[in-house]
Amino acid sequence: MKTHFICLPFLLLPFLIYSVQAKIPQVEFRFEGAFEKPQKNKLRQWLRHELKTVQQGVGFFPEQQIFFLIKRATHNREPVPWAYVERAQPPGVIFYVSPTFSMQAFLNDWTAVHEISHLLIPYPGQSGTWFTEGLATYYQNVLHARSGILSPKQAWQKIQSGFRRGLAQTKKQKSDFLQANQHMHTSRSYMRVYWTGTAFFLEADFRLRTQTPDWTLDLVLKELNTCCRHQRKVWSTELLIHHFDQISHTKIFSSQWQAFKQMKGFPDVEKWLLLQDISHRKQEPTRVISAIFAPQK
Repeated sequence: MKTHFICLPFLLLPFLIYSVQAKIPQVEFRFEGAFEKPQKNKLRQWLRHELKTVQQGVGFFPEQQIFFLIKRATHNREPVPWAYVERAQPPGVIFYVSPTFSMQAFLNDWTAVHEISHLLIPYPGQSGTWFTEGLATYYQNVLHARSGILSPKQAWQKIQSGFRRGLAQTKKQKSDFLQANQHMHTSRSYMRVYWTGTAFFLEADFRLRTQTPDWTLDLVLKELNTCCRHQRKVWSTELLIHHFDQISHTKIFSSQWQAFKQMKGFPDVEKWLLLQDISHRKQEPTRVISAIFAPQK
């Protein structure tokens, strides 16, 4: 994995060499609140980098235009205390930031990659919160590894830590999974819902890579964008899963979804928690996990 550096006034930014040279979307930056000119320049550079991390890390980006609305946060405890996606035309992300943090602190923060990754699929509706948040949480770790912000080992440890948090929260709740998803905000079931979805996509990506000759989650998402994304305005989790199965010529997504609908607790992630060393690239399942974190060819 080869790293080149581009000199900027803020720091040396690492950019990995990718073979995918897709066109970067047109970006509109909007600022609300008091920002100094160097801060605006830093934040623009940060978000361009994060958009490139998503696009080149997955191999595509579905939108030709995107906006970033940047607002000043009310406290300075972290670089990005809050952000959310706005599904408009064009779509965008609203960020609340603490602009005094360094560029490196912004690059190390997971928020921008997470929010931008939401836009890789159409919005599945409120009942699909677990689905879209799981996809974004999965990719925030995978793409930070592919771009070199995290090592594969660090990214894997973050996923494992997330599973442990999801397990711990699930054990404290009496509701089943679908109830937890429906009432996520009132019951504050964020760890359970987000990491249940992450487990779904990790398992699906792993099964695609081991049970089909050509398909990965990246390629399924890319093909959805090519073939079907603009055929309808309203999507659901079930429709997305149906298309994912059709694209991959499998029942991987629908079989997992059937199991998840019956689930009372947290997904069975024991095999992932027991997998501590992913450096043995010639052995299963570490070969596949290592490939997931590798830059795309």
